[in-house]
Amino acid sequence: MMDLFQKQHGMNIVGQGGKIMLFALPSLLAAILVHAYWPQVAALPESMGFLMPIGYLLLPLGLALWGTAGIQLLAGFSKGRLVTTGAYGVVRNPIYASVTFFVLPAVALMTATWVYLVVSVFLYAGVMIFIGKEEKQLATVFGKTYEDYRARVDRMVPLRRPRATGLPGTPLVQRRLLTCGLWSSLLYVATDLMAASWYAGYSITDQNYSELLATGAPTRSPMILVSVAYNVLVAAFAAGVWTSARPKRTARITGAVMVGYAALSLVTPLFFQMDMRGAEVTSRGSLHGPMTAVMSLFILLSMGFGAFLLGRRFKLYSFATIGLVIVFGVLTGLQAPRLGAGQSTPWMGLTERVNIYATMIWFAALAIGLLQTEKRQGSAAGSEEHP
Repeated sequence: MMDLFQKQHGMNIVGQGGKIMLFALPSLLAAILVHAYWPQVAALPESMGFLMPIGYLLLPLGLALWGTAGIQLLAGFSKGRLVTTGAYGVVRNPIYASVTFFVLPAVALMTATWVYLVVSVFLYAGVMIFIGKEEKQLATVFGKTYEDYRARVDRMVPLRRPRATGLPGTPLVQRRLLTCGLWSSLLYVATDLMAASWYAGYSITDQNYSELLATGAPTRSPMILVSVAYNVLVAAFAAGVWTSARPKRTARITGAVMVGYAALSLVTPLFFQMDMRGAEVTSRGSLHGPMTAVMSLFILLSMGFGAFLLGRRFKLYSFATIGLVIVFGVLTGLQAPRLGAGQSTPWMGLTERVNIYATMIWFAALAIGLLQTEKRQGSAAGSEEHP
C-alpha cells in the first residue's frame, strides 16, 4: 500500500489533480454557500422538477465509473504501468469525467439547484487547462504507447472517430465542432431579427436583447430554446478550438473561457432573467445585470486569448473588435438607469446589437480561420505521405 504514496517514473498518483481541485474549489464553495443561504436564487424553476429522477439515475452511474476508474488507477500505478482499458478505454480521464458529467449534474438535479452545474463547468475547465503537463510526462515515460493511446482515446468526452475525407488529415468530429462556431453566430443573429416580429410593440433599436427573454415576455419560451441550442453550439465550438489550434496552451485557455461564457449565457436567461420593463424587480431579476457583466468579461477574455490563435491580421482584428465591444458596451450601460426605472431607452437596442453582432462575427471569423488552418495542415500532411 505504501507504493501508492511513492512516485512512479517521477510522477505521483495525484498527477495534476491538486491544481485542478484548487481551480474548481472556489466554485464549489460558492455553490454550497448560495444553496445554503440563498436557496431561492439557487433553485431550478418548478417546471423543471420532472428532471429530478434523472439525477437518481446519473448518480449511481457516475459513482460506478468513478469507483471502477479509481480501482484501475490504483492497480496500474502500483505496478508502474499505463492503464488503457476498461474505464480508461472510454476516456483518458474517467475519474474527472465521472464527477463532471455524472455526479455533479446528479446532485444538481436531485437538489433542484443549478449552482452545482457551474462547478461542473469549472472542473471541466480546470482539467483542460492543467492536464496537459501530466500528458507530457506520460508521453515522456511511456513514449509511443501513450501517443497511440492518446490518438485513439479522447481526454474527457468520447467523440473521436477515424479521420475523414473532405479536409485532408482533419478528423470529421473536429471539423464539425469548428463549424459550430459558424452555426452559433448565424442562429443568434437570425433569431434575434425574427423575434422582434413575434413581440408586438418591441423596438429592435430601442430595446435590448434580454427583454426578449424577460419574465412574462411573449417570446421567452421560444427564445429559451434558442438560447439552449446556441450555447450548446458555442460549447461544441470551444471543444474544437482546444483540440485544433496552436499554440496548444493558448487554445486550451481560449476553449475553457468559451465554455465558461456558454455556461453563463445559458444560466443567465434561465435563472436570472430580466424583469419586464416597469415591473417590480425580483431577487433574480436584480442579478441579471451583474451576471451579464461577468458574461461580457468572458467574451472579452475569449477574444483576448483567441487573438493569438491565428496570424497577425487576425490579432489586429481581434483587438479592434475588443475595443468596439467595450465602447458600445459602455454606451449601452449608460442607458441602464433609465431601463431600471422603466423609462424609454432610445438607441439602446442598436448600441447593444452593434456589440453583440461584432461578437458573433468574431466567433464566425475564428471558426473560418481555424478551419482553413486545419485544411492547410491536412493538405501538407497528405503531401508528405504521398510524395
